[in-house]
Order: sequence, then C-alpha cells, then structure tokens
Amino acid sequence: MKILRLLLFNFFTRRALKTGTRAFLLNRRLKSMAIDLNYFMAVFMPFYMIIIIAQIFNDVNAKNNSGANNHFNFDFVPLVIFSGMTFFLLNKDFYDARSVAKRIFGYQVFDIQTNMPANSTKCMIRNITFIIWPVEAIIVLFNPQRRLGDFIAGTKVLDKETEDPESILANMVEQVNYEESRRTVLLSIVFTALLAVLALFPAELINYVTR
Repeated sequence: MKILRLLLFNFFTRRALKTGTRAFLLNRRLKSMAIDLNYFMAVFMPFYMIIIIAQIFNDVNAKNNSGANNHFNFDFVPLVIFSGMTFFLLNKDFYDARSVAKRIFGYQVFDIQTNMPANSTKCMIRNITFIIWPVEAIIVLFNPQRRLGDFIAGTKVLDKETEDPESILANMVEQVNYEESRRTVLLSIVFTALLAVLALFPAELINYVTR
C-alpha cells in the first residue's frame, strides 16, 4: 500500500490536484473533469521523465560506440505508457464510482435506471469518450449531469459529499465483485489495445509509403 500511495499521491500528483482546484473554469463539473485528466498525466509523469533520461544516455552511448549495435530501442516505450494511461483513465471511477477529482468536488456516478452507484463496467464505458474530451467539455457546460459518455453507458453524475482524495486507497482494499471486475478489466484491455493499434497506424502507414 505504501508503494501505491507513493504512486498515486506524490509530489507531481499533489501539485496537479492543488493547482487544478485553483484553476478558473466555468463550472465545478468541468473543473472536476480537467483535474482528473491532469491528475493522471501527473501519475505517469515520473515514468516519462525516466524514459527521457534513459533515452538521452542511450543516445550518448550509441554515439560513443558508433558501429556497435548495442543500444536499446525506446520507440515502443511511449506507446506502453500511453496504453497504461488509457487503461487508468478508463477506470478512474472504478472504486465506488468516484474518481479522485470527484471525491474532491463532491460527485459520484449513478446508474440512471437503479439510481444506485454505477458498477465498474458502466463507469468504464462512460469514460471511453475521453478521446473526444473537448466535445465532452462543451456538453458538460450545458448539461453537468450527463455528458455523451453517460448517455452511452446509461449513467449520470450527481452531487455527493466531498471526501479526502486519498480515501480511494481505502476503497482499493475493500471486497469487490470479482466477476464484474474481470469483465471491466477485459473490456478495458480490448479498448486500450484498439487505441494502441490506431495510434500506431499512421506511423506504420508512413513507413510503408516511404519504403
């Protein structure tokens, strides 16, 4: 748990949460969306920094050993991190239907049919539209309770008492519905893989055309 706490609540993430809450945005719901995005970028920031530093040393080593094919190819690593970030963005509301930002601003995702907190699968499905974030942001300006992803998943976002964002760590050790969790993870992996393929396609097409 200490490692998980360090990963989710470190200098970068705390800074992102603190800066985001002070940001001037048109409404509280839009601010919550923006902070969720900034937060997960901050979670993965240390990994990007490590890659950049490793890439620099790798390039220097390759120049010093010109002709020797002993340097590591980092081309695929950003895609791996992008996939990891995609997976976690899809599941930001996995625990108690509340992301870190939703706990700060007092929101929770509800199933529109049962008026109960949405399960992990519905929460994941509503987040697939993060790839069109600007469109979702515009929709939230006019309809804070339901953006496009909510209409797809059959969910809505309602007010809930605020919580310490670190309360998500306590939810992580609680008993969960393992069958539902497996379904959510599987769907997340499929969607993440699809996005990775789509991200690779333009580069591969260019390489094919320029051969």
